[in-house]
Amino acid sequence: MKSAVIMLILGTVACTPTGRVSYTDDPMIMDGKADDWAEGFDRTEFGELVFALAMDQYFAYVLVEGTGEKTRRMMFDSGLTLWLNPDGRKTKSIGIRYPVIDRVKPDLSPVHTRYFRVPKPGLDDFGLKGVISNQMLVVQKSRLQLDLDVVVGLDSLSQHLVYEFKIPLKFLEMKSKKGLERLAVGFEVEDRGHGIGPMLVPGYRRTDKIDFWHIATIE
Repeated sequence: MKSAVIMLILGTVACTPTGRVSYTDDPMIMDGKADDWAEGFDRTEFGELVFALAMDQYFAYVLVEGTGEKTRRMMFDSGLTLWLNPDGRKTKSIGIRYPVIDRVKPDLSPVHTRYFRVPKPGLDDFGLKGVISNQMLVVQKSRLQLDLDVVVGLDSLSQHLVYEFKIPLKFLEMKSKKGLERLAVGFEVEDRGHGIGPMLVPGYRRTDKIDFWHIATIE
């Protein structure tokens, strides 16, 4: 099965890679670990990221794995935004951002274990754009917490930072005008740290950005 290819861009824009979504009969386990993506899925490494897509009867799954120190820091400190467009176009239709407030670092306890997981976020911990209207938010809150899942894990051996997203297909179907034939996935993280600019200009800000789109065929 084919899956997603990724593109890492620091302050630039590149051509859009394409591929197919891997279909799985067994639901993916959202545990902040990348081990279950190792077989049966194309995990393409590009720069300091690994990216993969999967889908079953009810959910779409996205894996984003930061492998380099700079990318890990940007993903963890600044948050990651996943964009989804079920019409296969490079426009921001559905957005899931995590974390957005009170970033909780993994509990690096002395107990020997390979993985540390950031606690599962509540609705106040991640941002949603284009999923449901404000009027529906209260009604759908409990259902949303059960169905939509975002997990961040840190592999203490490899030091890879793993993001896993579990997105109900009903969200995509609500936004699609043509049916689920293609899925465009965008990944965005921006680090707006302070720095010393040219000629020591006061207020200068350093901006690093990772931005890419992937268009996958659903078969």
